[in-house]
Amino acid sequence: MAIRERQGDRPGAPVPAAAASGPAPGGRRPLTVTAAAWLMYAGAAVAVLSLALTLLSAGAMRAAAHKAYPHWSAPRLSGYVHAQVTAAIIQVALEVALWLLIAWACRAGRPWGRLAGTGLLILDSLLLIPVLLKVGVAAGLAVSFAMWALGLAAVILLWQRPSSAFFTADREPPGPLPPARPARS
Repeated sequence: MAIRERQGDRPGAPVPAAAASGPAPGGRRPLTVTAAAWLMYAGAAVAVLSLALTLLSAGAMRAAAHKAYPHWSAPRLSGYVHAQVTAAIIQVALEVALWLLIAWACRAGRPWGRLAGTGLLILDSLLLIPVLLKVGVAAGLAVSFAMWALGLAAVILLWQRPSSAFFTADREPPGPLPPARPARS
C-alpha cells in the first residue's frame, strides 16, 4: 500500500495506490466512458435511420437498376431490390447489436469493449474510403460519415486517461501457474 496525502484527508493516512491514481472511489464510471457510451447509442440510432433511408429509397433503387440494366425483367428488378433491402436489414441489425454490445461492455468496465470499438473504427475507416470516392447518394454518404464520426469520438473518449484508469482498475495481475501434473505413461 502506497502512502500518499489527499486534500481533506488527515496527513500521512494510508491510501491505496490504485485509489490515488485510478477511478473515483467505489469504481465509479468516469464521464468520458459514459459520454462514449451515449455516442455509441447515438451510432445505433443513426444505423436505424440509415435503414429507414434505405427503405424509403427502394423505389429510386429500382429505377436506378432499371436504368443501368434495361434488359432486366420486372421480377428480376424486384428480386434485386428485395436482396438489397434484405442485406441492409441484416447489416443494420449487426451494426446496432455491435454498437449496443460495445457500449454495454465499456460501461461495465470490460477492457475488450474499447479494444473492439477501436478495431471496428479502424475497419469502418477502411470501408469508408470507397464510399467517399464513389459518387452516389448524398444522404448515404452523410449517414456513413456520421456513424464514423460518432465512432471516432467514442474511441477518443475511451482512450482518455480517466477511461484508461477505469478499465484497468481492480484488475488483478495473473498469478502463478498451477503446478504441472505428472505425465501419464
